[in-house]
Amino acid sequence: MDSRSEILRLWTCQSPEVSLLLAHDGVCRVRREFIDRKYAEAAWSFRRAYAFFSRYMTAVLPPEEGEESPYWLYADGRAAGSSGQGVLMELAVPGDQCLCFDGQSWNRVLNLEYLEKDAEDAAAFRRRLEAAGLQHPSQAFSLPFYPQFRREIESSWERLFLREPAEKGMQAAVWHLKEEWVVARHRL
Repeated sequence: MDSRSEILRLWTCQSPEVSLLLAHDGVCRVRREFIDRKYAEAAWSFRRAYAFFSRYMTAVLPPEEGEESPYWLYADGRAAGSSGQGVLMELAVPGDQCLCFDGQSWNRVLNLEYLEKDAEDAAAFRRRLEAAGLQHPSQAFSLPFYPQFRREIESSWERLFLREPAEKGMQAAVWHLKEEWVVARHRL
């Protein structure tokens, strides 16, 4: 089945203000300034990973006017509501409106790690990294001498994205939320 044509059951936790705005206006978009403010204290590695994610998403799922940053969605409602605050929304989202990715791999991208093709690729990359005197892939980003490693690591991050939705660990991103997608709201 082509996931682009199916409806995906996804979850997001948003502030009460976002939930009210969505109910009132029917659609909600994130302005980049809110993300910049929210993550102003975040590590530079997070900003680098997030910039990669946004560039990739823009290339494969172009945003409409006013869509500056994606909303994060989860296949598992418990993961979406893990903060214990806000409004947990259950959504029915058309597959062609979202970009699906592996949540565990995203955590590795946040740590500026290499996403290998297979065990052989992982071993070969590790050997080359060690031969260059690097203990962790993130060092290629914090030191100015390794542009080739940086390019190779960032290129590997494209393996993060799923061709078909998977149950376990799947997350998704959308440029906007629509009230028509909301199946249920749960106040946390």
